[in-house]
Amino acid sequence: MTMRHQRERVELVQSLAQSRYTQAEAAKILDISRTNLNNFIQRNGIYWPVIRQGRKSGEQRVTKDSVIDNQGSIDNCNGQQA
Repeated sequence: MTMRHQRERVELVQSLAQSRYTQAEAAKILDISRTNLNNFIQRNGIYWPVIRQGRKSGEQRVTKDSVIDNQGSIDNCNGQQA
């Protein structure tokens, strides 16, 4: 592979990173796996900004303790008559 070809590949991946694509979206555009994209990013020292995804800021994660607390509340209500 020529140096120009390598430089063009790096510039293409950098432009996708700067355009705020997720790595999954970029891998789909480039028609490669996310693992291959991550390896390429690591080898070439490309900075990829992290875009937080998943839970919204107001949501809370359901934990084992919160389920037990809610179950206790339900048990207390079942003993009362309306």
